[in-house]
Amino acid sequence: MSELKLTRGSKLTLNADRLEAGLMKEGAQVTRRAKGFSDYSDFVNLVGAGYMELKLIGPKGGQRFVTTEKGKQALSSAKESVKQTEYA
Repeated sequence: MSELKLTRGSKLTLNADRLEAGLMKEGAQVTRRAKGFSDYSDFVNLVGAGYMELKLIGPKGGQRFVTTEKGKQALSSAKESVKQTEYA
């Protein structure tokens, strides 16, 4: 799958926020909203790009999305590019 954009202009996208959430110990969880909307498809796109992976966490086998090494590198380069555009 193609690389996903983590910046738009001089700001980070929601995908970058999801990668940051995946860096936490408990990982990122899909948010389900009213009327059947959720951000599950965004997480699937991040998994397809190799930025995140699905892991079983906790005693009951809850599934959470965790950021991979490739995702960490992409996030750090996105943050660096945002810093450069802020100071330019």
